[in-house]
Amino acid sequence: MHTHKKEVLASVTAQLNEGLTGELTIGNMETTFLQGFPRVSLRLENVVLRDSLFKKHNRTFLKAGRAEVALNSLALIRGAIEIKKITISNAAIDMYVDSLGYSNANVFKKKAKTADAKSSGGGSFPELRKVQLENVSFTADNRKNNKLYHFKVYELTAGINYTSTGFEADVDLEAMAESMAFNTKRGSFIKDKTLDGSFSVTYNEDDGFLDFAPERLDIGGERFIISARLGMGDSSK
Repeated sequence: MHTHKKEVLASVTAQLNEGLTGELTIGNMETTFLQGFPRVSLRLENVVLRDSLFKKHNRTFLKAGRAEVALNSLALIRGAIEIKKITISNAAIDMYVDSLGYSNANVFKKKAKTADAKSSGGGSFPELRKVQLENVSFTADNRKNNKLYHFKVYELTAGINYTSTGFEADVDLEAMAESMAFNTKRGSFIKDKTLDGSFSVTYNEDDGFLDFAPERLDIGGERFIISARLGMGDSSK
């Protein structure tokens, strides 16, 4: 794989872009280590993901210094990508919704509805079974509903199970909540507080919402029960 790095990088980039309405660019790729055949781990550097209307709103959905990707090398040879785990480090995620309800999260194509969607997933973009974030700035800026969330994620681990309507995830989080403004006209409810705990997330592709189940989280050393609903894509309208 080392001897054909340019070809593999071009293949991985092209296949990932097939599941997007925008564009994914990867600056460099290195093979890091084998995890047991047929798994192989790739280190992607300078990863940038933008939706098709980026030139209009100028908000980059993802910019990552590094992403470690564990995938099935045999599937890659067949022209498919099977991602078992991805770790994103030194990155910024900016989920933006404009005043009319358009979101740059529309960069991901919706999966086709099939009878066996629950068992096979069937997503246009490769399914991710495990996601880790390390040193990531996360922003959710909803100009339509006047909401602004900004977190400095020290570490996040999510195990994902796919369903016929979307996915469910169990998440462990250690972060700094720099802003949690449920209504920006009234200011931030939480500002510069540590955030630590576990919670469950459900995504329904039909209505386009991420639902955060009520859970006890440690915020600034105090226990709170927090639940939330975050619109992605067309749901923001």
